[in-house]
Amino acid sequence: MTAGLPPVLCDADSHIMELPDFLRQHADPDLRDALPRIGMDTGRRRETVGEAIARGHHSAETVAALTARGGDLLAGPKDYHALGAFSGDERRLALDLLGLRRQIVFPSFAVVPVFYGTQGPALTYGAARALNRAIAAFCAGDARLSGVGLLPIDDPALAQDEIEHIIRLGLRAVWLPHQGLPGYAFRPRSLEPVWARMAEAGLVLACHIMPPPDVARQMAATGEIVPFEMLDGDDAPRPDQVVFATERVEIFLSRLIFDGVLQRYPGLHCLIAEFGGGWVPGMMRRLDAAAAQIFRGAGRAPARRPSEQILDQCLFTPYHHEDVGAMIRASDSRLYAFSTDYPHIEGGRDPVASFDATLGGCTEAERAAFYAGNFLRIFGE
Repeated sequence: MTAGLPPVLCDADSHIMELPDFLRQHADPDLRDALPRIGMDTGRRRETVGEAIARGHHSAETVAALTARGGDLLAGPKDYHALGAFSGDERRLALDLLGLRRQIVFPSFAVVPVFYGTQGPALTYGAARALNRAIAAFCAGDARLSGVGLLPIDDPALAQDEIEHIIRLGLRAVWLPHQGLPGYAFRPRSLEPVWARMAEAGLVLACHIMPPPDVARQMAATGEIVPFEMLDGDDAPRPDQVVFATERVEIFLSRLIFDGVLQRYPGLHCLIAEFGGGWVPGMMRRLDAAAAQIFRGAGRAPARRPSEQILDQCLFTPYHHEDVGAMIRASDSRLYAFSTDYPHIEGGRDPVASFDATLGGCTEAERAAFYAGNFLRIFGE
């Protein structure tokens, strides 16, 4: 990354690139053969990265070449080709080169098979448990890495069991399926013990961008195929991922607010990752207006307005091409956090430089909050 890094830099969104047997390797023996293998697209360097995937790490020559990039690591190869894409030992080296004090680690491709590719609660929750073990293993041995587990929520009793397992593994956040699950209606009050335990244990509730629902895909379809190489070249996320991404997570957040979850558990924090941030100020105004209408004369208005609950408990990661300074001026500096999306291509080649270009009108305190302070407020030192 660019010279002149902030004194403290925390990354609120990074990923592991799962290997084919990511789930099976960490599954209970009786479920191992029933779990799906992870598909992958290794792009134009398939021939060279295939050997690294088979080994579980890059060659010594590749590690040396990537390490030689120093702080310019983000401008180098992405996805499976990146340093530390699927090796925890390499990721620790990447943290050193990037100057990161802390980094949140999400899964990548294993999310869809866990949430949507398994049949029956035993297999779904067994797949989630395998993934959670795998994330914990990747992060083990370095306190700078904080893993994000997965939690299906269609069976409240099994969800409670898995929360306890996540806590024992030492994961720091829990990714819930904000887009919903097949045949399941999100009922926040049925998960009351889950919210209570998460708040008590300091587990952060995480939502992350996912492939959009079918209607969004249909509306965004252009009839053209965008090759992986083109995306790798210009760091552009797909249009259907960006334009329609926030709809479902806004609905999910509104349910947490209007069902009183955030009000009842002020210690429950939320990380809303890779949805960008430009939509947040408008959402807060809309929810305040809706609350004023819904609770008018009802005598049951929450003690805090929706915008206050979001400000107190939620954190959003802007895209590197967005104007974070404008977002701060339109809302509050406590809402936004720096991220690299490493090693995904959407994170950009020099996110600090990109963000700094929009933070010129902000105070040093606001800049420090964006790059580290807000992260540490949610996740702790």
